[in-house]
Amino acid sequence: HRMGIRATENPDRWLQRVSSAELRKAGVADVEGEQERMFSERVSCILKTREMKDVRAALQKIFNTTHEYDLEERVETFAVSFSVLLDIEDYVDLHERAELL
Repeated sequence: HRMGIRATENPDRWLQRVSSAELRKAGVADVEGEQERMFSERVSCILKTREMKDVRAALQKIFNTTHEYDLEERVETFAVSFSVLLDIEDYVDLHERAELL
């Protein structure tokens, strides 16, 4: 149930909660590890959505080239890379995009 709620949480609020500053403020010791876990959990929940257009729309709310991420370097590199892939119109299928990544 908790994962379902997190999957529908407002994307801007979620990105704020997963930010390096917020996690440090909360006393998280392994910020990068926690960010990886949170992104993994969120994406996993999104991918359980039945309609692919809904999946893509939900992913684009998190992975968007207009966002200014406050993430640890490796996590931010992944988020920005995935954002760019979602913007590429030549690849219709999400699986093709994932292979590029």
